[in-house]
Amino acid sequence: MYLHIGGDVTVSFKEIVGVFDIRASHSETTSEFLRTALEEGFIVSVGGLESAKSFVVSDRNRVYYSPIASNT
Repeated sequence: MYLHIGGDVTVSFKEIVGVFDIRASHSETTSEFLRTALEEGFIVSVGGLESAKSFVVSDRNRVYYSPIASNT
């Protein structure tokens, strides 16, 4: 099964580590994780950062900024 995370991007359920509310990025630890992911080139923005409501962490060295709500 796959999860459509916005735009034309789908991610296999098997690859998904978690779907997190973008407001969680305000914590120091999460902010550091996302900063490191950006520096390492793991960030993929789906629909632009300004429309991001969540971020999806994948075990394939990808973190997707997504317009879907995390409770989806």
